[in-house]
Amino acid sequence: MKFVLCLVVLSFSSGSLYAKDPVQILDYEKLFGLSDKEEEQKYICSDIVFALDSSCSVKRPDRINMITVIENVVKGAKVHPNLARFGLVRFDYGATKIFGLGEYFSAEEILKKLSDVKKEYSLRRTIAEKCKTFTWEALRMVRVDDDLLGSEKRYNEKTGEERKRVVVIMTDGRPYNTSGPENEEAVKALTLKEGNLNTENGIQSMVVQVPHMRILENDTDIFTKLVTKKEWFIQIAVGVDLQDAGKYFFHELVKNNGCSYKCLGKIDLCFVMDRSDSILEPDIKKTKEFFQDLGDSFLVGYDGNKKGTKFTNAMIGALSYNQWVSTHFMGYQCKDNACVRRNIGNIPATNNRYTETDLALKAVLDTCLDKFSTRGYGISRVAILATDGNTWKTDAKSINSARTIAMANKLREAGIDVEVIGLPNYQEIPGINEWKQTASHFVFDLRRIAGADHSSNWTMPTFEDLKAINGIVARKICKEYTDVGNDI
Repeated sequence: MKFVLCLVVLSFSSGSLYAKDPVQILDYEKLFGLSDKEEEQKYICSDIVFALDSSCSVKRPDRINMITVIENVVKGAKVHPNLARFGLVRFDYGATKIFGLGEYFSAEEILKKLSDVKKEYSLRRTIAEKCKTFTWEALRMVRVDDDLLGSEKRYNEKTGEERKRVVVIMTDGRPYNTSGPENEEAVKALTLKEGNLNTENGIQSMVVQVPHMRILENDTDIFTKLVTKKEWFIQIAVGVDLQDAGKYFFHELVKNNGCSYKCLGKIDLCFVMDRSDSILEPDIKKTKEFFQDLGDSFLVGYDGNKKGTKFTNAMIGALSYNQWVSTHFMGYQCKDNACVRRNIGNIPATNNRYTETDLALKAVLDTCLDKFSTRGYGISRVAILATDGNTWKTDAKSINSARTIAMANKLREAGIDVEVIGLPNYQEIPGINEWKQTASHFVFDLRRIAGADHSSNWTMPTFEDLKAINGIVARKICKEYTDVGNDI
């Protein structure tokens, strides 16, 4: 399944020919992947606590690698009180808080502490009679300690949205106190009880299982019951690099805990939605939901007492296309975000043959963002086009990208920019050349990866990923085309 979302951004500049800058390709790895480059750090809006099994059965190399995985995650995220916050506990014969969410507010501070923990782990010995795995106490600790995940909902100070709370449990096997079937079942039940209480209190759970005494345990029923969703139970086979698991769950943290964004700048937008028959109707519905959320990311303000143009922030219109182009509403018809959301909801969730992208762009120029329907005054005009493939004219035998590229260039000559996001395509892996030459600055490329391992769910984009890129798209567009883009 493949996502190719096309954003078409139109902005009036001078009357001279638009000089097209190199296009930034934001593929799946750039959008969600782990990178230690500062410019590629990801926006994660959640509180994340790692719970590390430090019992004697966890071999020293795995202990060290657990810390390395956490270091990589911290390096890959933007650490800030309004973005990602991290805490750490360990458990063996009991549970111990190493540091809480309110102790360190920069990546540098956290990494220094983790370096100290790694040194301690490399030297640590576990007393034989204390060779226990009190997983349940770690689960309880993250809930009852307000400096960890706590039991109350938390909200972002700037956006007012609820912050997600996640515990990542890294362990080599089932909970353990004393041997014997009855004792083992008792601590399993206790662990599940604490896990269920966490779930009831809004805490999400992920489990990474490493080998136990160099053998991967098969008794995993308790872990599948603990995790928030089945993909969040990750087993590391003997000989497999634990850091690969870190890359996987980093994707999951970014996709499931991404930051929303509110752009307050002045911008004229037109959302352009591909409804060709290569997109299934349930996925057209998901694309509509994406545009509704994206519309909410740009404040639509209107002041009836204001002289001249009365729109104070964004104006948003929308059209859709297949072999026909339909203009659904114009920017000047919606004076608030509720109107935008309602009208996008009224777009039919049906599909039809062919992909007349060039005609859709022409409609952007002629109607949706023409100079009589927008404000001028140097305000950028932006069309956001979501498409899953290349232009396919009615009754054509092959793709016809040239017309769409020519139309995009015509828009740029008029001061209009085009940005592209690729939606997943069930039938093929579309080439990216059309999008690169259509886009002005960005291609948000969610295509399937040729030759990708289909068993690795995180490498295969789906339409659900549209929810995860909403804040990314809004942030990029706002910072590129308005003067009020912020970083937090």
